[in-house]
This record gives sequence, C-alpha cells and structure tokens, in this order.
Amino acid sequence: MSEFIEVLIHGQLLRLRAGSGTESDYIREVASYVDGVMKEISKSSSGLTHDRVAVMAAVRIADQLFQQRQSVEDGVKSFEENVGRLIESSDQFMRG
Repeated sequence: MSEFIEVLIHGQLLRLRAGSGTESDYIREVASYVDGVMKEISKSSSGLTHDRVAVMAAVRIADQLFQQRQSVEDGVKSFEENVGRLIESSDQFMRG
C-alpha cells in the first residue's frame, strides 16, 4: 500500500508517493541529495531562477550518473580481461 510523504527541495514542499517504509526513507534520502545539489548551485551562481537551478542540478546529477556508469563498465571490462588471462594461464599450466 502506498503512502504520501512530504519533502522539502530548494524551499518547495513536495508531496510524493512512496510504497513501503523503507521506500519512504529512500525517497527522503534522494530528495535531500537533490536539495543539496540545488543549494550548492544557488550559492555558487546567485541570481538564477528556481527553474534554472533545477535544470542545472538535473544536468549535474545526470553527469554523475553517466560517470558512475562508465566507471562500472570500465571495471567490468577490466575484470573480464583479468579472468581471460587467468583462464589462459591455467590452460597453459594444465598442458604442462
């Protein structure tokens, strides 16, 4: 059963739908993160409209997501290469 929770993001009170209790905690954590990014942008670039701050925050968060994805992909590729080398070494060892 879903419930509604209220979160404050950049001075705006939002009412969001959440599922379980743990999902409510997760949504609050995400909202707090977005609020922090928006506050950081507002402090460093005074005079921006709320909409402009929101768009800049969205771009910054998307950039972080893309960088994390690339990091994971690079890690998986490195892992696969290392496993391939280990298998190759093992095959050579077994052949004597």
